[in-house]
Amino acid sequence: MILVPPLKVSSTPDAPPAFYGTRLAQVILVRRNGRVTFVERDVWTLDDQGAPVRASATDVRSFRFHLGSNL
Repeated sequence: MILVPPLKVSSTPDAPPAFYGTRLAQVILVRRNGRVTFVERDVWTLDDQGAPVRASATDVRSFRFHLGSNL
C-alpha cells in the first residue's frame, strides 16, 4: 500500500483548511467460486477542529457478496 500522509493544500484565508492524502485503504478478495469480500479501512479522519488524525484500527467496513455466473 502506498500511504500519502496528509498534506495541507493552500486555501484562501477565510476558507477552512483542505488536506490531500490517503484517506481510505481497500482490499478485494475474490475466490474461484465467486465469493467476494471487500474490506475498507479509514486511514485518516478529521478531528473536531478539522485537522487530520490517524483513524482508529476499528474504523473498518466489510462487505461480502457473490458474483453471479452470468458475468
